[in-house]
Formats: sequence, C-alpha cells, structure tokens
Amino acid sequence: MLEAHISLIDKQITLKLYKDLILQLNKDFSLSGIDFNLSLNCKPNKLIKNLTMLFQNMIVKDYQKFNQLMYVLDIPENKLASLKERQLDVLIDRIIRLVLERVLQKVYLKQKFSNL
Repeated sequence: MLEAHISLIDKQITLKLYKDLILQLNKDFSLSGIDFNLSLNCKPNKLIKNLTMLFQNMIVKDYQKFNQLMYVLDIPENKLASLKERQLDVLIDRIIRLVLERVLQKVYLKQKFSNL
C-alpha cells in the first residue's frame, strides 16, 4: 500500500516537472520571438517530433534565429560547437538532448528553490 502512494506521488512530481518543462520551453520560444507553442497535453514523443521539425527548419532557413534561441535557452556555445555531426538528423537529436537537459535543469531548480 505504501509503495502505491509513493508511486502516485512520484508520478505527480514527474507530471508537474513535465508540464513545467513545456511551459518553460514556450516561454523561451516567446522570448526568442519564435511563434511556436507546445500544448500542455503534448506527449513526449510528440514533443521530440515538434522540436525536431522546429530545429531542422531553423538550422536550414534561419540560423541566426536558431542561435538566438540557443542563447535564450542558455545552451553554451562551446557545447554546440563541440557537436561535430555531419548528418542533420543526428545533430538535431544531440541538440534536442542539450536543450531538454538544460530546460529540465532550470525547471527543477526553480521548483526546488521556489519553496524556500
């Protein structure tokens, strides 16, 4: 019985973290002047697909705006520069990983220190 309650609490924490991740991404897109809004009901696989399409489009058509977004997201330039992939799809997968790690870090820290 105790395990079920702990599981329920863990699920709620994870759900809250995920929704806050979506909200933070939407905020960062807006701050970058990018008209791209993710639904709070967006499933993780749909999130990855949407980010893949967005980043692919930006890298090919508007690299300056892509760089601006990376700055707002606080992705270090040296981390981006260290990605030496020649295939665009592999490069985008690695960029998405960097973005999600950084945004989750921001969301986690905001949640952790907002209650102090």
